[in-house]
Amino acid sequence: MVTRQETTYLQREAVQTTGASSDPPALTAVDIANGSYGAFPSDYEKIVKNDLEPHLIDPESVRYRSISTPRKHWEWWNSMRAYMYGYSVCVSYNAKNRMGGYTGFTTDVYFIRNGIVMLKMVENDPHSAYPRGRDFTNACG
Repeated sequence: MVTRQETTYLQREAVQTTGASSDPPALTAVDIANGSYGAFPSDYEKIVKNDLEPHLIDPESVRYRSISTPRKHWEWWNSMRAYMYGYSVCVSYNAKNRMGGYTGFTTDVYFIRNGIVMLKMVENDPHSAYPRGRDFTNACG
């Protein structure tokens, strides 16, 4: 079982290493089929909301446009020199800022493994594993 402290480390490690210059090895159809994805997150909406809402200025104001059904997903982690398998959930939401106005819809991708958010990829956030300009096609379809 991964502790919250280990999860935080893994999230930080993924953000720091995603942009590294070494290319990961190519995945085959067999690799994808045989990957260890962990348990399907049947309570994915609760997992995502519990992770997102504490970070919002006004969590009561959040408007969800969509929360996708989890789909199998993999990410290369340079620090582990391996692919991490799990499930991605795409969340499109709008929330109020400090001035009380809505900021506009944004999309975040949650990488979940065995009920734990292992990585959060934030659209157009330069500190995210998906920095400005990188699309979410692999994670969101």
